[in-house]
Amino acid sequence: MIINLNKPTGITSFDCIRILKKQFYNQGQKPPKIGHAGTLDPFASGVLIICTNGDTKRISQIQNQPKEYLATIKLGFASNTYDIEGHIIESSADNSATKPALDVITNILTRNFTGEIWQTPPVFSAKKVNGQRAYHLARQGISVKLAPKKVVIYNIGVNYYRYPFLQLKIGCSQGTYIRSIAHDLGQILKIGAYCHQLIRTRVGEYRLEQASDLPADLVSEYQKKYLALKNKQII
Repeated sequence: MIINLNKPTGITSFDCIRILKKQFYNQGQKPPKIGHAGTLDPFASGVLIICTNGDTKRISQIQNQPKEYLATIKLGFASNTYDIEGHIIESSADNSATKPALDVITNILTRNFTGEIWQTPPVFSAKKVNGQRAYHLARQGISVKLAPKKVVIYNIGVNYYRYPFLQLKIGCSQGTYIRSIAHDLGQILKIGAYCHQLIRTRVGEYRLEQASDLPADLVSEYQKKYLALKNKQII
């Protein structure tokens, strides 16, 4: 079975699997073999493809499909994780001199974030460095240097702009870090930026408007667990 799931914010992708397994247990059934085809960060929501039993063999195939996102970026601020969950600081004063014009942003997107690009993953990511997750090292204050990788941006455009918020619609290849696009845009503009909200609207043929929701009570339970772990900096 392939499940097109609408992942809520505030839980991990694997929490979604835990919730589904709990549903099976609550119904007196043994959970099937189950996995997801492509992680979404806890702060992000949207399409998360879950595969069970024989369809787990299709996970790699689904992961390789193009993705689409709606990314809301906050300009004039910076985050060490490149997203809303990190340590956020104001990196520029809120005055007319720091507010880039729409045409300036559009030109930068066209020049720097279209087609094949080299992208450096965030240090707060699941990338492995000497066998350890980069985010584990980063949280210990250990300097982490990740190699840039080539990704493909099929399309990128402005959906909405009212400073400091900029919403982009992005179509991209597997492995693209939208958080890095937000950060890198802020660096080019020299005012800082981070990803304030992220919604995955499509994975291949699977679209958000067709996605199923998880039970609200179980989502709330796991959101509280995630928040408690986050506050202890365990995750």
